Amino acid sequence: MAERKDKTADQEAAEAQASEQQVQAPATEEKPKKQQPSIGRVVHYVTNRNPVTGVIEDRHLTALITDPEHRVVPRFNDDGTERDPVQALVVFPPMAPPYPVTAIEGDPNEEGTWHWPEYVPAK
Repeated sequence: MAERKDKTADQEAAEAQASEQQVQAPATEEKPKKQQPSIGRVVHYVTNRNPVTGVIEDRHLTALITDPEHRVVPRFNDDGTERDPVQALVVFPPMAPPYPVTAIEGDPNEEGTWHWPEYVPAK
């Protein structure tokens, strides 16, 4: 019986040591990977003009990425620096026909850009 208790004590010691090592393991804080534009992804296109009425108002419209690396626009600025990649989108305004645009990823309040849809938690 004494051997059995020692075995159990040894097992408990090993388990405790393993759990300590797991707790003490250095936490590697990886930055969340940025989403990458790809064909068919849903995004929000920012415009300040209602396509139906023509009235100026801040709007975020549903759009689909149709070309994640649109090459019609030059890749470099006049000073030789590389431009942000331009994506081709099809914008779907409510109650109006879809239309194509080219835009870069931008701030949710920046006219003529697109951004990933905001997170909306479940109720």
